[in-house]
Amino acid sequence: MAIINLQAENAYYETMSGNDPFTVIIRGVAYLDFELEKLLSLCLKVPAELKAMNLDYSKRCALAFALGLDNRIKPALAAVGHLRNKLAHQPDRHLTDEDAKSLYKALSTEEKQNLPKFLDRIARTPKVEFRKLSAMDQYVIMLVLLRSIVVAAQRNIENARSSPAFASAANV
Repeated sequence: MAIINLQAENAYYETMSGNDPFTVIIRGVAYLDFELEKLLSLCLKVPAELKAMNLDYSKRCALAFALGLDNRIKPALAAVGHLRNKLAHQPDRHLTDEDAKSLYKALSTEEKQNLPKFLDRIARTPKVEFRKLSAMDQYVIMLVLLRSIVVAAQRNIENARSSPAFASAANV
């Protein structure tokens, strides 16, 4: 069974609630990348070999999809990586409305439909309309949603591994 590290989660949400777009996006994608690496480690027989592969973010994404991560989030993961690279190489650049719109367009229909429910669950005030949020807030919500999808995939693998069927198959 998965154990949630409350201190790490608090650090993540503290970062994601920051005011500096550069920090939020660069570190937010770093957190997403870290979760992808944890997901990949769960899928490999020898997880230590993952480090030896020296994969960058896009290659980790590609491997995760090859191993079964839901392909519907592939364009969105590519979009956040693209924006992260833009910001990393253009430090004077700021997050724009177009950046948020671009990520929104990259979401699958299902994720777009899930955004209002997701926002309702995490919002401190009732019924916040996604489209009325600032570009920064929209981007953060979408990035948090994508990370939660990757973390949910980790939990699914951990739960499957703890099932009697997995134990039986592993012994074969």
